[in-house]
Amino acid sequence: VIFAASFAGGMLGVGGGWLLTPLLMVLFRMPLGVTGAVVLVMTPLVGLSGFLGHIVGGGVRLPLILPMCLAASLGALCGVAFTGLGERRPVRLAGAALFGLIALGAILKAANMI
Repeated sequence: VIFAASFAGGMLGVGGGWLLTPLLMVLFRMPLGVTGAVVLVMTPLVGLSGFLGHIVGGGVRLPLILPMCLAASLGALCGVAFTGLGERRPVRLAGAALFGLIALGAILKAANMI
């Protein structure tokens, strides 16, 4: 199961946790906490493998790595701080709205509408 999720994640350019989480919970009846721990260990390893593959293939612009890592780290820290604010429902709704807008922008861009 872990191999299949990692394989799919590597092909699609994502960590594979989106597939591994439900598979482990349904097929092996793992509790969510254990499943989360497995995914947290697996995802960076799959990401590192993909990253190294892209470096070898020449698909990475090395000067962009540091600024992107800094921006991602800052975003993650802000996200953690934001999660602790207020009630959970409004925070989740705000996150869903943000991701919805990002997805809409990606769809419009792919359709050459923006």
